Amino acid sequence: MASLQGTPRYPRKTGRLLQSFLQGSGRTLWNLLILSLPIVILTQGKTLLQEWIYEEKESLYFHSYADQFTSGAFVVLILVLTFFYFQVIKNGLNQFRPTMKRFLIPLILAVPLFILILDSYVMINQQQIIHSPFWSIGQQSIHSWDEVEKITVDYSVDSDEEQFLGTYILHFKDQSQLEIWQGGNMTTRDLELVDRLATTRNIPFTVQNPLSPKARNILTEMSWSSTEKSFLNSLYQRQTATPSPF
Repeated sequence: MASLQGTPRYPRKTGRLLQSFLQGSGRTLWNLLILSLPIVILTQGKTLLQEWIYEEKESLYFHSYADQFTSGAFVVLILVLTFFYFQVIKNGLNQFRPTMKRFLIPLILAVPLFILILDSYVMINQQQIIHSPFWSIGQQSIHSWDEVEKITVDYSVDSDEEQFLGTYILHFKDQSQLEIWQGGNMTTRDLELVDRLATTRNIPFTVQNPLSPKARNILTEMSWSSTEKSFLNSLYQRQTATPSPF
């Protein structure tokens, strides 16, 4: 007489494990979304407020300025608000007032910090380059294109992360200068648009360092379009230009 064998239970166990894994992953994803809310709200809110308050209709380019002070202050602000938000979620809304009292001083200090960040931006139009530095609320550094004495471009290569970091510096006649590519958070297309305007102004132009073979390789591997790569290669191959005497 043939012996009867029970149906293996491995598929059922595997299904339960998979279900538990998916449920755990879902909870983790949901928690990450909840915790990322203050970062998303702060970042998007800052951008919308800056554009609403400062951006002019005729501006060719507008963006928050990313110097070391603004970037550092923004990181501090995100950490303060995220930690406060995490404590509110952890302690519950019924403990909101005690949590608020514990964070009162950091939150008060975060207000002027946010104002300084909000007031730090760069705006470029057909006539002027406007920069509002981090430490000067309400005070703008305004230069016309006629005040640009020269333009210099340079770059550095991050060998570890295979990144190409270019700089595009406007030197003004009052001896001040402004880096608008990295500091201005420009995309390659934004830079090309501004550079096209600058070339019509007959401004002296200098390439500090031609592209090295490694830099060329990194440019080739970057996720830019062929048009953007072509522009960058031509930018760093451009011959030093001097103003016409006529």
